[in-house]
Amino acid sequence: MFWILLCLSIVGGLGFWAGMYLQKDKNKGLLDEERAELAEKDRELLRERHQLHQKIKAHEQEVKNAYDKLAATKNKHIQDINQRVQAAKQTVLEERQKVALATRELNAVREAEAVIQRKINGYGDEYLIPSIQLMDELADEYQIHKAGEKLKACRATMRQMIKQGTATDQQNGTSKILLDFFNVHAEELIGKVKHENYGKLKQELADVYALTEYHAKQAYFAANITQEYYKIRQDELKWASVLQTLRTEEREQQRALREQAKEEERARKEYEKAIKDAAKEEAMLQAAMEKARAAMAKASEEQKAQYEAQLAELNIKLKEAEEKNQRALSMAQQTRAGHVYLISNIGSFGDNMMKIGMTRRLEPLDRVRELGDASVPFLFDVHALIYSEDAPALEKLLHREFNHARVNKVNHRKEFFRVTPLQLKEKLAELGIQAQFTLAAEAAEYRETLRIESMDKGEQDKLLDTLLAHEIDEE
Repeated sequence: MFWILLCLSIVGGLGFWAGMYLQKDKNKGLLDEERAELAEKDRELLRERHQLHQKIKAHEQEVKNAYDKLAATKNKHIQDINQRVQAAKQTVLEERQKVALATRELNAVREAEAVIQRKINGYGDEYLIPSIQLMDELADEYQIHKAGEKLKACRATMRQMIKQGTATDQQNGTSKILLDFFNVHAEELIGKVKHENYGKLKQELADVYALTEYHAKQAYFAANITQEYYKIRQDELKWASVLQTLRTEEREQQRALREQAKEEERARKEYEKAIKDAAKEEAMLQAAMEKARAAMAKASEEQKAQYEAQLAELNIKLKEAEEKNQRALSMAQQTRAGHVYLISNIGSFGDNMMKIGMTRRLEPLDRVRELGDASVPFLFDVHALIYSEDAPALEKLLHREFNHARVNKVNHRKEFFRVTPLQLKEKLAELGIQAQFTLAAEAAEYRETLRIESMDKGEQDKLLDTLLAHEIDEE
């Protein structure tokens, strides 16, 4: 039994391993088939990848070609745009040049019109340059001969430029015509030079130069006056004006010196007369006093009181005469002592104008009365008379303080200022100058004239006839 079971067991084991072996062969066949399929799939994948790679390369080439084409188109467009921009810039530049040329031509025409208008209307005060402003560039010690040398140097340079042909930028027939035209008018202006008209002549010369240039362009002349030559002619005009101003200043100084000498002579005569009169008066008073003393010695007691009172009165008068004599003698010995006067003339010059001057006269009012002679319609009113041991210095100080208010800023010897009496009084107080000051101007003749003008015509005629008859009676 055992052996049967053992045999069955062995047979069963062998069957199992035989089945396993058969299954293994079967599995191996299946595995080989799968491997073959996988190999085929790998080959298929390789072919597909190769095909895909070829497609990618073809697509990349297409993209590259499209990009290159687009870049070329873009560059061409950019180039076209740049060309159009450059063309537009060139057009704008040309148009701007045309506009600039047209503007210059328009300005030239307008300048020519303005020049012609100035020629027609004349050159007003806006072109006035005070001679003192012209002289500001020069030193105080600048003399006439130096200005003359400068003028001669300018003219020598002008002649040399004409001779060398540098007065115009071209040498042809038209250049001589232009130069002659310009020189004729420039010489005419030089002949008009006065000490106060430099500004007007300077503008006229500029207008002549502008007209010369304008006519040259209009006539298509191939020549122009050079700027250098124009500058020399400007300098010539300037130095001619300086020379004329210096000559005028010299004449004014000589006139002032003559006037000062006359004033000094009048003052000297006044002092001498005052001294003589005072000495004569002293002698008369002393003789009267001696006579009174002699009479008093013989007089009664009642009469002595009268003589004593008479002697006291004579003694007072003698002291006054001695003081007057001493004052006249003192002023005669002091060459700078005198009075500074502050006067106005509202009838002649208005309310806000004062004259600040000085005199060495013993009686300063005599000088004020002289100023109110036939040259002005009304007398001057005195606001202050200030005695000073250095009257010229005090006068100069006040002139300097009110220099900004000068009426005549060209000729400083005209001593009128646009100030009020109150401003003068305040300035004197500020400077610590003591003076008896009167703010109100009497202006008696002026105010009486206004009163007469306000009358009816019949009353005016009647009054004027009365005044005329009175004047005839006085004659």
